[in-house]
Amino acid sequence: MSKRKRKKRRSPPTAQGSRRRRPSVALGRTLDRAERMIDGGRAQEAIALLGPLLPSYPRVADLHYYLGYARVIAGDIWGALPGYERAMKLSRDSGYWLPLASLYLRLELNAYALHAFRQVQAQQIDVPETEDVQEPIAVLEDRIADIAHGLGLPVAQVKQG
Repeated sequence: MSKRKRKKRRSPPTAQGSRRRRPSVALGRTLDRAERMIDGGRAQEAIALLGPLLPSYPRVADLHYYLGYARVIAGDIWGALPGYERAMKLSRDSGYWLPLASLYLRLELNAYALHAFRQVQAQQIDVPETEDVQEPIAVLEDRIADIAHGLGLPVAQVKQG
């Protein structure tokens, strides 16, 4: 997955730079602590810290995001996917599209990656200079077209499947 350029302080994507409110100061401190663990190379500890909080805070997008991010850093890419997707569903924050697109691409979920990259493009989301969404879109469209041709199916059906 391509690295996202981050500000000095890592924070979950937010629309127009605004921070969402967290349900409690204690949870906010815990998320900050988990972030420091991840930054310090202790992603597994962050997972152990955040995982048990999910039943208590199932609708907190930041919690799902940080847990997913910790799993990416720990190397559990498939385990990270539900956290990123849930954070996106809960917050509807367009800033999650680029990390999701990169994760889908890494997992070779081409149709999902293409959709996510198109969302980045359509919503004109700021992307780091190192990331150009035009190139992955073109590559993914070619991959999907090749698969469709190989299967003798319409491209739309392959995207659906």
